[in-house]
Amino acid sequence: MSRHGRPIAFFCALLAMATLVSAKDTLTLRVNDAIAEPGGVAAVVIRTYASRPAGQGQICIISKSAGGGGVDGPFVSLIDSRVFSGKNDAVSAAVMESASGEQMILIEFSSESATINRKDGPLAVLFFRLRDDLQPGQSFALELDPGDTELIGRSGQPIQIEPRGGELRVRRVASPYLAEAEDDEVAPGERAEIGMNTLEPVAMSEGQIGLRFDPDLVAGKIKVKMQKKYGKRRFQADRSEPGLVLVTFSSRDASFNSVPGELLSVSFATPTGTSVGTRSRVWLDPSLTFFADAEGDLLPFNFEDGTLEFERD
Repeated sequence: MSRHGRPIAFFCALLAMATLVSAKDTLTLRVNDAIAEPGGVAAVVIRTYASRPAGQGQICIISKSAGGGGVDGPFVSLIDSRVFSGKNDAVSAAVMESASGEQMILIEFSSESATINRKDGPLAVLFFRLRDDLQPGQSFALELDPGDTELIGRSGQPIQIEPRGGELRVRRVASPYLAEAEDDEVAPGERAEIGMNTLEPVAMSEGQIGLRFDPDLVAGKIKVKMQKKYGKRRFQADRSEPGLVLVTFSSRDASFNSVPGELLSVSFATPTGTSVGTRSRVWLDPSLTFFADAEGDLLPFNFEDGTLEFERD
């Protein structure tokens, strides 16, 4: 018993509930991984996984060599920046400074309608020109600085943020682009969300995506999304074959994938009886997946598998 007559277990339960509420209210702010060739353009996307409408804020990214050693930062210049809002009224300004082997990028933004991050997904994107003396295989950490990063909600109160960094990798000149099947970790019975990610801003006028997965892990209707934040597109999804979502899309102005990231999202409920620890492959079928550029020529792409894994709730 506590000295106030309440069992200690009672207060432990209250503390656990407070922790759950706090975790639920925390917004994950992530820097997506990016890839670019020496002298090329890298798109650094900052995204969220939940809707928390914001009216203003700022994000600070620190870039430094993943290997340390005082290597200069990867960027020659900041080309452009963009912040997304539901009413398309977001205004932003970004600056970049370099010192002591690091580069700091600060973007400030506001929306009169307070509709920034009204829908989850890409919140902002920054475009950079890479140094042309970088070597294939080099990598650079893209870290969010929590001390200089904040989002202010509609009510004027700060939104609690969990920052997650990413990585910039340098590829060989003229090597294929990369598309990844997305990973997910869920508890049995929860909704899984898999899909396809890109890591470079490559203009696409049309294409097809064949995403395969274990049909025995699907319990219910499959939902398919392709967000407009990645560019203008029209698409159709065929779910008729178990374990396959086949999506065809077109972009009249070839703006699709001008912002790289989770171009395709596929979600479904999973069976409650799935064993904890089950790991299942998620992959892009190379015989069904292709992308064309603005001239209609096929783009060279490599595909990387993902995993759907079941863990305890």
